[in-house]
Amino acid sequence: MSVLTRSTTTTDDDIVDELCSAVFAALRRRDQRRRGEQYVRGLLSTTGRRSIRNIATTVGGEAAAQNLHHFVHSSTWDWTAVRERLVAHLRERITPAAWVVRPLSIPKTGDHSVGVLSCANKQQAFGLWLTDGRSSFPVDWRLYLTSEWLGDHSRRGKAAIPTGVGTETLGQCAANVGLEAARRWGPLRAPVVFDNDSIDVDVFGTGLSTAPFPFLLRVRSDNHFVVTDPTLPGYGAGPLTARRLLESVRGLRRPVEWLDPATGNRHTSPAVAVPVAPAPQRAATGTKGQELRLVGEWSDPRGAPRRMWLTNARTPSVETLLRSSKLPRRVSRDSEEVGETVGFRDFEGRTFPGWHRHITLASLAHTARVLTRGEDY
Repeated sequence: MSVLTRSTTTTDDDIVDELCSAVFAALRRRDQRRRGEQYVRGLLSTTGRRSIRNIATTVGGEAAAQNLHHFVHSSTWDWTAVRERLVAHLRERITPAAWVVRPLSIPKTGDHSVGVLSCANKQQAFGLWLTDGRSSFPVDWRLYLTSEWLGDHSRRGKAAIPTGVGTETLGQCAANVGLEAARRWGPLRAPVVFDNDSIDVDVFGTGLSTAPFPFLLRVRSDNHFVVTDPTLPGYGAGPLTARRLLESVRGLRRPVEWLDPATGNRHTSPAVAVPVAPAPQRAATGTKGQELRLVGEWSDPRGAPRRMWLTNARTPSVETLLRSSKLPRRVSRDSEEVGETVGFRDFEGRTFPGWHRHITLASLAHTARVLTRGEDY
C-alpha cells in the first residue's frame, strides 16, 4: 500500500494520532507518551526556530516548557525503541525501494554542543531514510564524534556520551548507519544507497564488504579495481582506476531511461556494470571471493564517466542499479522541503541523549507531514 493513497475521510489529526499511538507505544509511561505527542505536534505547528521554548508557546506555555525540557533532556526513554516502531509503522504502509544514508550538517556557534567539530563550527550526522521513490522518511540517526569528544573525560561526561560509543572515521560512521540497522532490525529487504558524494567510504575497511544487504556506494574515479571477467577489456591488466576501467568498456554501455524521483522528469544516460575485485593490496582485508560490480554513468557519451558506484548486488541489471542510484534525490528534496520545517537543525541542548531524542521526534514530525500530504505530495 502506498503512503500517497489516503482515504478521503482521513484527517491530518487522524494520521498524527495514528502515528503517535503506534510509535509511542514503545514508552512505558503514559506521561511520556503524552509529552511525545505534544512535542511532535509542537514541531508541526510552531513557526520559526523549533526550540523547546517556541514549541511550548504553541502547545502550553511555561509549564509545558519545563515538562518538554525534562522529556527531551533528562527523561530515560529509549529513542532506539521509538525508531524501531517507526520503521515497523512505515513498512506496513509502503514498499521500500531503498534505504538511503544521507549526511546532515548542523551549523553551530561555540564548542559546547555535543559532537561539534571545532574546525568547522558544525555537527555532522548521518540519517537513514526509507523511501519508495515517491516519498522518504528518516528512521535512524548517527552522530559523528571525534576523539576531541570521546578522549576528553570531562567533556564526554558533560555531554552524557555512553561508554559504548567509540571512535570511528567519518566514512565508518556512514557505513555503520546501515550496518547497525541490519543488526537491530534484521533483513532490510531493500538496497542501502549511500549518498556520499563528498565523503570517502572505504567499503573494504568499514565492514561493508561483508554486509548482509545489497549496497550501492559512490566511489572516486581514482579508486583501483581489477576486472574479473576474462571476456572483458582490461582483464589481466592488473589494478586500474575506476575511470580508466570504465572507459575501457565504454563500447558495452547501454542507454538507461530513468525517472528523476525529485522532479518527475525523464532522462536517458549511457551506463555499464562491470564485475570487479579489489586491488590486490586490499585483498588481505577479508574480501577474497567477494563479488562486486563497478557501475558507471555518462552525462556526455563522448566524455569520461561522470558518476561511479560500487555494489555487491549480484543480480540487478544496470538499469535497476542506475535507477536505484537516483533515489537519494528524493531524500534530498524531502530533507530540504520538509525536514527543514520540523526542526532537524534546531536542537539547542548540549547532550548526546538530548540530541538523539530531539532528532527522533523531528523525524516523527517529518513522517507525519509527509503522510498528511497524501497524493498531492
